[in-house]
Amino acid sequence: MCRPSVVTWFSLLSLLCVLPATRGVAQDASPSVELTAEAPAAPPGIEPVSGDVTPSTRSEVSSEVPSPTGSVTTELAAPHEPTVVVAEIAETVPEVVVDPTPPVAVAWGRGLTFHSDDDRFSLQIRGRLQAQAFVESGVSDADPASVDFLVRRARLVFRGHLLDANLEYYVQLGLAPRDMEPDLLIPVRDAQIAWTGLRDMNVRVGVMKVPFSRERVISSSSLQLVDRSIVNAELAVDRDNGVQLYSNDLFGLGGYLGYQLGVFGGDGRLRVNNDLGLLYVARVQVQPFGRFDDSYIESDLTREERLRLSIGVGFAYNEDTNRRRRTTTDFYQLARFSYFHGEADLILKYAGFSLQAELLLRQVDGAASATNLDAQGMEIVETSGSALGWFAQAGYLFDFAPVEIAARVADIYPQGPSAVHASREVTVGFSWYPMGHDLKLQLDGSYLSTARESTGVTSLTERFQGRVQVQAYF
Repeated sequence: MCRPSVVTWFSLLSLLCVLPATRGVAQDASPSVELTAEAPAAPPGIEPVSGDVTPSTRSEVSSEVPSPTGSVTTELAAPHEPTVVVAEIAETVPEVVVDPTPPVAVAWGRGLTFHSDDDRFSLQIRGRLQAQAFVESGVSDADPASVDFLVRRARLVFRGHLLDANLEYYVQLGLAPRDMEPDLLIPVRDAQIAWTGLRDMNVRVGVMKVPFSRERVISSSSLQLVDRSIVNAELAVDRDNGVQLYSNDLFGLGGYLGYQLGVFGGDGRLRVNNDLGLLYVARVQVQPFGRFDDSYIESDLTREERLRLSIGVGFAYNEDTNRRRRTTTDFYQLARFSYFHGEADLILKYAGFSLQAELLLRQVDGAASATNLDAQGMEIVETSGSALGWFAQAGYLFDFAPVEIAARVADIYPQGPSAVHASREVTVGFSWYPMGHDLKLQLDGSYLSTARESTGVTSLTERFQGRVQVQAYF
């Protein structure tokens, strides 16, 4: 009788000692149950933690407290205690704040970009340099050869938005000698503000490229060969002061249809128009196989295996201009002419292959020549520049390396009495794109011919030209 009694009392004492320890484990484990159940999903790249606990705090808790299981925790945990523990832990954890838009960013091909804290203002600064070497020689020994090095283009670009993302500005400075006109040495090439808040009617005002032909609108930084064609040099419409309405997704069709309408001074960029003659421009482009963002970039650097085609048609009327070529270079001494301009263009891309073509016409409205008397009373006869021109250009970018071969053929034909001479260009080229158009090396060779008529006799001038150019566009 004595031995069973002793055993019984000893068992009761042991149970009393075990119960407090068991209750302590349950209390320590219960906060982990609540934290795990309420933990939110962590953003990518951040280790998930329980509640507001930092990774280090969680590891300490996990190493000291075993994971609770089922009914043991449910029976032993006091329902009011986890809330107190969670509050104590949360007070010791700093809040993690992720800034999605850094105030300053630097990247090759995107320049230096600044953003305000509220993103209402932004400024992007980019610089571009084209360094070129060229050699030119005539076919006959009588034509002298020439070799030279030059900075073909040196540009600074400032762009961004003001107050609202839809209010954009763009300023481009040209610092090389050929970036400025000889009689107007002002580096401003573009200075414009655009409102893009309406899908079907955006507005741009200032100094800009006239939206007429595709090759001229394409940036000189995005060319397939070293420079544009002779057709562009003679017949395209250049920069001017004015206003344009435009849309790249008219009627919301997904980019299939776009347009540009503009009114400009007609005498060239930064020129003051002293008469009523203006330049009126209209253009429409269609992308029948769907929108593609590089329709105004030469070469198929994306090598996308999808047929992409963009077709454009443009019309312009320049009233009472004293420019002999385009809206830049060469002035008439006394004469002024009005011109009709028309053009059609296309660009096609597929899996590294690209094809581009244009047809341009400039036709005088009225008499083809004008006779005036200068200050000394001498008679001066000046002839307008009616002409028709076309070019076709094709290239292929290989898939094993960022290298491309390309070729172009271009012709200009004078129309009636004209100051324009018949000309031809045949060019072949090679390009290497280690960083796309932002860093590239290009070389090309051209055959150039010009036929001049004088007193019924036609003389043909032929020459060969070779160019090497490197572009860095930070």
